[in-house]
Amino acid sequence: MEKKKFWPGILVCLLFFGLLCGCQKQQPKETPFLSINGEEVREEEYVLYLEEAARNFQELGGEDIWETDFDGRSALDVAKDSALNSLIAVKVTAQQADEMGISLSEEEEAEAKEEADDAVEAYEAAGDVVSEETKEALDTVMVEKQLFQKVKQAVVSSYAIGEAEFQAYATAYRDSKEAQMRQLTIYSIGCTTEEAATAAYDALQSGAAFAEIFAAYNEDPSLSVDVPYEVEEQDLEEEEKVLSGVGQGFVSKPMLEGDYYYVLSVGKVEEASQEEVTQALREEFTQIFQNQVFEENLQKWQQNAVIEQNMTLWQQISAEEMHLMEDTKENE
Repeated sequence: MEKKKFWPGILVCLLFFGLLCGCQKQQPKETPFLSINGEEVREEEYVLYLEEAARNFQELGGEDIWETDFDGRSALDVAKDSALNSLIAVKVTAQQADEMGISLSEEEEAEAKEEADDAVEAYEAAGDVVSEETKEALDTVMVEKQLFQKVKQAVVSSYAIGEAEFQAYATAYRDSKEAQMRQLTIYSIGCTTEEAATAAYDALQSGAAFAEIFAAYNEDPSLSVDVPYEVEEQDLEEEEKVLSGVGQGFVSKPMLEGDYYYVLSVGKVEEASQEEVTQALREEFTQIFQNQVFEENLQKWQQNAVIEQNMTLWQQISAEEMHLMEDTKENE
């Protein structure tokens, strides 16, 4: 008899509890920073892409890039859009991996984790405190970038370049590729004053032996008369562009870099073989073709994606969110 009385008592309690719960107001769910096909994206993930965009901006335009006007828009706003586009591209591609049955191997997952850990160490070495949220975001970003590459490779692997199209490309760009692949052997003299560098330049121009002038004028201890460096013309740094297209024996006018004025002398110029040029052109054309193929697929995925953006949170993102820009300001 006790059991018969016990169960109704429980039912009454549960009903009463249910009524209480039903009377409570449901707290409105906070709108996520970003949602892509129902997957919520945290602000910490986006900031990582924004820092990458900022680094790319500064590499292209220097630290003054942030003062540049882009048709009425600030450089920060342009960087924010660039970061958003990159994040969306990676996210929708990583989501596509499930439909294609693509996943990371244990080795690839370990590699992604190592890259995330390395990034944390880099932040901490710069004096930043890395939150658990940022660490989780780094793990997610590195895994998804690995998936992005695997999906891209799977998409393009089923396409072959047309030989006729390649030959047309090779004909159009062979001359410029030959010039880009010229290998230069470069000798340097570093002087602490422009006057000394100019004197070294004048002496080399008059035909004096490089070893003699190096011994007389070089003040950069990192340089050696017996150890030149070699570089393909297409890989010349900005300050070395003056050597583009020059011949053996060319001497550059003094240029300031860091603590020294440098005079560069071209000791030797080697042309790439026709086979090497053709191979480089084929690799270049294949890359262009594959990027085009993948971009067409990516555009379809993005057009079909449901993307929701919390504009209030988006507008609150500022330069202070980016470690790179903070470092730049501290160095000014």
